[in-house]
Amino acid sequence: MRPDSYFVSELKRGSASAFKCLYNKYADKIFRVSRGFFLEREEAKEIVQEVFLTLWEKKDQLDERLSINAFLLTVTKNKILNFHRKKVANLERNRVFIEYNSPSNSTEDEFLFQELKSFTLGFIESLPHRRKEIFLLSRRQGLKNTEIAKLLNISLRTVENNIYQAEKEIRSFLEENHLLIKGVFGSVGIFFF
Repeated sequence: MRPDSYFVSELKRGSASAFKCLYNKYADKIFRVSRGFFLEREEAKEIVQEVFLTLWEKKDQLDERLSINAFLLTVTKNKILNFHRKKVANLERNRVFIEYNSPSNSTEDEFLFQELKSFTLGFIESLPHRRKEIFLLSRRQGLKNTEIAKLLNISLRTVENNIYQAEKEIRSFLEENHLLIKGVFGSVGIFFF
């Protein structure tokens, strides 16, 4: 298969087939990252669409010498932050985010991102051992449920139930602490891809 730089170069020329190749290569990864932020399936699909719309709109500004993977993940992070920012703006009880309208690459965003990541990862550590193990294999290692079941020699249904319960407990924990976004994980190694 050709390197990403080839497809970026072709995309800059307006190639729909190059766009399709990049979409096919990276859409699942962006979807998994979005789900790692506890977005619902439909919300994660929307993020994927927005990321690739941005790629198309900014194709003339791309540099084929730079990593398209890094570009797409940066756009994904910004889209997710913007998504949560819009949700928070509609919820008056969340006073933590008053006047939170700064650009998505600001120091304030990064600080918030890191604080929420640390807070959430602390809670994940408190999950029952098996549930935490299954959840992290799914999100951090990117394993499919069937792969986890085979690796741990447990049923597929057990894997599905543990992931569901982990997500439910994390959401509940964040809501109880008035963190109305559903969960945030950031930076390489913590993003579950």
